[in-house]
Amino acid sequence: MSPISQLDAAIADLSGVFVHCERDHFDITVDIPSLQLLFVIENKIDALEGKGQLPDYKKKAQLRYPNLRFLGCLLTPDGYQGEDDSWGAISYATIAKELKRLIEESAPSTEVLIFIQHYIRLIEMKIVTSQELVNACREIYRQHKTAIDLIVEHGQESVLGQAYELFATEKQGQIELKQAALRSSTVYFLFESWLNISGFPQADRKRHQWTSPFPVVLWFEIAGKKLNLRVEVGPLPSEINRAEFLNRFPDKWVDAGSSRVGVKGIYSRIKKATESISEEPSAEDLFEAMKKLWAKSSSWNVETTVRTVVEGFRRVASAPEIPLPELAQP
Repeated sequence: MSPISQLDAAIADLSGVFVHCERDHFDITVDIPSLQLLFVIENKIDALEGKGQLPDYKKKAQLRYPNLRFLGCLLTPDGYQGEDDSWGAISYATIAKELKRLIEESAPSTEVLIFIQHYIRLIEMKIVTSQELVNACREIYRQHKTAIDLIVEHGQESVLGQAYELFATEKQGQIELKQAALRSSTVYFLFESWLNISGFPQADRKRHQWTSPFPVVLWFEIAGKKLNLRVEVGPLPSEINRAEFLNRFPDKWVDAGSSRVGVKGIYSRIKKATESISEEPSAEDLFEAMKKLWAKSSSWNVETTVRTVVEGFRRVASAPEIPLPELAQP
C-alpha cells in the first residue's frame, strides 16, 4: 500500500526534490521533502532481483532515513512484479508513453526536448517495442502476407533454434522435450510427460499470451552476453489460487538470481540459471551453453517437481466436499 495518496502527490510542491543515482546502493533515489518521502527506484533490465533484495533494500532505507516515508518501485521492461508486494511495478513502455504525453502537453526547451526524444527512442529501440513499429510491422505483413509466411516456413532457422534442435536431439532417449515456441532470443519448451498428466490445470491462454496449454514451461533466453535457463509458471485458470499453487514448490526453488512474482502477478519466474556466452555466439556455442545450464539445473529435478506440484494440486482441487452432519431436530 502506498504511503501517500494520489491527491497528495498531485498537489505536492516538487521544487525542492533531490534525485540521486547509485546512492546507498539504490539505482535511483528521489528525496521529496514536501512529502517527507523517500522514493527508491530499482532498475532491472537483463536480470531479476536477488532473493530478498527488495525487502532488504526497504529495510536499509527505513533504517537510514527513519524520518522519511518509503516508497519503492521496480522498473523493468515488462512491468514484472518482484517478490515483495509492497514495492510498486512499472514498465519502460509506461515511461516512454508518459514522456511522450509530457512533451505534448508542456513546452520544454529545445535542449530538454531533444534529450527526452533521444531517451524515448533509446527505450523503444533497445528495451521495448514502440506501437508505431508494431503498427508498421502489421501493415507490412498485411501487404505481403503470402511471402512472409513462406519465409517463416522455409527461411533460414535462427541460431538459437538450431542450438535447441541439437540440444533436444541429444536428450532423446533420456527425456522427451516438446518445443512450445521459438522467438528471436527465446525458445520455450516443456517435458512431454507433463502433457500426459490427467486433468492438469489448463493455462489461461485466452486472456494472456502463453506458449502452451500446460501452466509451467522452461525457456532458454539470450540476454546480452548471457544465456539464461528459466522455469516459469504462467497464467492459471481463474478458479485456482495462485499463491497456493506457487507455495507448493520447494522453498529452495526461490534462490539468488530468481524470484517469485507476487500473488497478484500473472507470470511467476521461479527458477533461473545463467551461463556466459560470446556477443555473437554460433549454434554450437549456444548448444554447449545449453548443456552446461542443463547440468546446473539437475539438482532442481524439474520434471518430477513440477509433476508432483500439479498432480498434488489437482487431487486437492478435485476432492469432493465432505457434507456436514445434519443437526438433530428438536
